[in-house]
Amino acid sequence: MRPLHHQPCLLLVGEGNFSFSASLCEARNCEAHIVATCYESEATATRQAVAKSNIQYLRDRGAKVLFCVDCTKLKEHFLPADRKFDCIYFNFPHCGRKAGVKKNRELLARFFFSCAEVLAEKGEVHVALCRGQGGTPADQPVREWHNSWQVVAMAAEAGFILSDIHPFNIGDACRYKCTGYRSQDKPFHVEGALNHIFTQSVPFQHPKPMIFQTELEGKLVSFLVPEIFLDKINRTVQDRELPLGTFLVLSGLAFRKCKLSAHALPIFHESVFICVVNKGTEEACSQLLAENLTSTLCALLQPSGFKLDCTVDEPKTQLNTFANPELQLLKSKYFFSVTPDTSDPDPNKLCVGTVSTTPWQPTSIDREIVYASLNLDLLAMHVCEIFDWRMLWTSDERFLNQFAGGHLGPFKSFSLYPVSYVHDVSFWVSKPEEFNETQLHAIARCVSSESVVSIQLLDSFQHPGTGQTSLCYRITYQSCDKALSRQQVATMQVNLRKEIQRCLHVTLR
Repeated sequence: MRPLHHQPCLLLVGEGNFSFSASLCEARNCEAHIVATCYESEATATRQAVAKSNIQYLRDRGAKVLFCVDCTKLKEHFLPADRKFDCIYFNFPHCGRKAGVKKNRELLARFFFSCAEVLAEKGEVHVALCRGQGGTPADQPVREWHNSWQVVAMAAEAGFILSDIHPFNIGDACRYKCTGYRSQDKPFHVEGALNHIFTQSVPFQHPKPMIFQTELEGKLVSFLVPEIFLDKINRTVQDRELPLGTFLVLSGLAFRKCKLSAHALPIFHESVFICVVNKGTEEACSQLLAENLTSTLCALLQPSGFKLDCTVDEPKTQLNTFANPELQLLKSKYFFSVTPDTSDPDPNKLCVGTVSTTPWQPTSIDREIVYASLNLDLLAMHVCEIFDWRMLWTSDERFLNQFAGGHLGPFKSFSLYPVSYVHDVSFWVSKPEEFNETQLHAIARCVSSESVVSIQLLDSFQHPGTGQTSLCYRITYQSCDKALSRQQVATMQVNLRKEIQRCLHVTLR
């Protein structure tokens, strides 16, 4: 649990014999205000001698014990001033008897909605589940998705993300003794059980396009900023323009239209190093610039487990990672590529920079331009082991706090095993050769607030009568830092269908 500057207030729901509450009270040694609750009446709960003993133990140490508390309606049981719990525990929830997974999912969903109404701003919700119930890759063995309780998806409905997960160690709770449905003295198996820790995510923002102004050559220029970039346009490294004789360094944001990919960034920070040299010396200057950048970048990448290669040959797996594709048509002398530092003889390479030359204009002047271009965001992703470029633009303080004071180190995700949703869309196009698939990707980014992670063409066929071509695409939604619910995705999909019909002039099927 996160450090607090006050005595934490802990709420336990669905207690059976109150043995976990008693263990927690003993471990905390009165350093927390504990509220232990049970769905049963006091008369029913105290039929067990162990429950009666634990209740007395709790009360003797100042804990509050409440009965007939419905964990799906917590707001009804606490006054407004008391609805700020720092941590809520629900161990091994179950609807009872032979309730199927669907009923238990509904219980979890309603529980999380209830928690959202009584949890402190940065509070946690702990849910312990038996082996395989959670439906995450941490379960061993992993059940089929439909046969699990889908705890991450149920939590997302109420705005929660899974921030941590670890084994439920019964040895840490010396007084704990599990009981069955309605406090029956029938223990169940807790071997392989997991404790899931949920926190509240930052909400999705839905900004509208805005007009921005900037000064260009002494004049104010207005431009429209698409809503997808509004939360990014002013979040940049300091722009620099450093004339050093005939050497110039520029850093700033770069924008481009591109298809969805983990390494194809529609917005990123780029640094360009420009040097004007005498014609005939460009080879030596290119080599010197490449050597200096290689030395600097290798030192930066060393702790991350990646290595930098500087080659004269274009990497075979190079991706279009720069804002202006025309730069790649120029004469590139060197390519900077990042690879995992492994024994794999053919590792995946990612181009993060180039050193190129271009003639000075006008060509009558005996000069050449040598320049290097670096994609800083791709470098940052490798240095900090960030596997999703979208995380670089999150507004969640849990990301920013990991790099406070300029510290660069491995990033620890605060949103584990985010749920993904798959939808298909089909439409007719009259002239498939004129269909702009990149525009489809751009629309998907916009309507989903960057929550679409994949667009795949599933099927294409031509109608023999009309000559029209039908295209079917599979859209996968997943957020790397926010809770994404099924209903939110359904709304995004509806908006996607409307926008592709309006912007691409296609006929939906």
